[in-house]
Amino acid sequence: MISRLLPNHGRRTQSSTPAFKSEHSASRAALKKTRGRIYAMIFFMVAAYVAVAVRLTELTLHRELMDSHRVVALTGKKSILSGRADILDRNGKILASTLDTASLYADPQHILDPVEAAQKLSATFPELKYDTLLKQFQSDKRFVWLKRHLTPAQEYQANRLGLPGIEFTKEQRRVYPNGKIGAHVIGYTDIDNKGVMGIEKSFDELLSEGKREITTTLDTRIQYILEKELDKSVKEFSAIGAAGMVMDIHTGEIIAMASLPDFDPNNPSDTPIANQYNRVTMGSYEMGSTFKIFSTAALFEFADGRVYHTFDARKPIEIAGFKIRDFHAEKRVLSVPEIFIHSSNIGTAHMADKVGTPAMMKFYTDLGLFQPASLELNEIGKPLIPFPWRHINTLTASYGHGIAISPLQLITAVSGVTNGGMLPSPTLIKRPNREDYLNARRRIISSRTSEYLDAMMRLVVSDGTGKQADAPGYRVGGKT
Repeated sequence: MISRLLPNHGRRTQSSTPAFKSEHSASRAALKKTRGRIYAMIFFMVAAYVAVAVRLTELTLHRELMDSHRVVALTGKKSILSGRADILDRNGKILASTLDTASLYADPQHILDPVEAAQKLSATFPELKYDTLLKQFQSDKRFVWLKRHLTPAQEYQANRLGLPGIEFTKEQRRVYPNGKIGAHVIGYTDIDNKGVMGIEKSFDELLSEGKREITTTLDTRIQYILEKELDKSVKEFSAIGAAGMVMDIHTGEIIAMASLPDFDPNNPSDTPIANQYNRVTMGSYEMGSTFKIFSTAALFEFADGRVYHTFDARKPIEIAGFKIRDFHAEKRVLSVPEIFIHSSNIGTAHMADKVGTPAMMKFYTDLGLFQPASLELNEIGKPLIPFPWRHINTLTASYGHGIAISPLQLITAVSGVTNGGMLPSPTLIKRPNREDYLNARRRIISSRTSEYLDAMMRLVVSDGTGKQADAPGYRVGGKT
């Protein structure tokens, strides 16, 4: 029985093998076909998704572009997206940059319910007054600015209102990441990104092109230290203001320039307009005894002066009904270095008298003190010069009275006197090569006279009226 079934079973197995293979091949073919359909569906779905995404992007960009063109056409502005270039310090740190923002405007002709729109907008933005909005929305205008340069949160709030006729347009806002630091030099732009003051104004056209950033000579770190020290002095002496500069005396590069009180260029309207006054470049002041640097240099240069020459400072000089006195009177005959160290007005006036009025006036002219300073800023003041210039003016100007110049003019002239005798051209713009600065200089005194002045300015700090300025580890010179 068993022997009969086994052969039959074997025959059944042998006879069923071709059928099994056929069924297996058919299943594989069906599976392959199904997979192909799935892949095809995935491909078409992805393609459709990409096509929709591309189209939505096109529509979005097209609408933004159309909105921008529409705003430009209605407001008469040249460009909504100006792409204003950055302003950098000498180390590449950003002083001014531009960010994309959204601004809100209305087309009253498309507003369905002016009352509702005015109510919702005034409730969302309290600075927008309901009565004003309602009047605008009920007018025949086609364009009304509502709020410029919205924050992301404000843009979201406005978008949630879903008001017909209330639209957004893309704009750009100028930002100053360092706040008040260097504000008078950098300046700021108005709401339409047009330069108002500082480098923003003087280089407005170049910055607006957006092709090349401007690198300044400023060092943000030194600028911060200068402003901090000035602020400390203002508080200590209850001063109404202060001004300070740090200049490379050889190249004329302005490393730092500060004027107090100052302002935040991100929100210039938050402080009085008077705070935008740059005392360094616009202010004209009687610089007092610092002018004795120039008087002493003129004596050596134009009157054959020597350090061992002496002048009588025992009693005041009487001229034209006035008396020239010393604040800290030595009441004795003084040598040239002693006159400088003790800051004698009497001795300095005698030196100027020896030099003579024509030579002194020519020297002041050569130093650039009789004309406005040359700098890459529009905010430049004019010196106040006596006219007519008499002999008494020569004497009083020798110690800094009766003539008023800007701190920028003073620093530039002192740099020329102490750097070897070459007057630099002050600048705020960084140049590729140091030689570019050096070639712009011109000689005003001999190197020997410059050495004398440099040594005497050191004596003022080490042994004279400027002892408090001495700093261990540094060779400080000055004139009080």
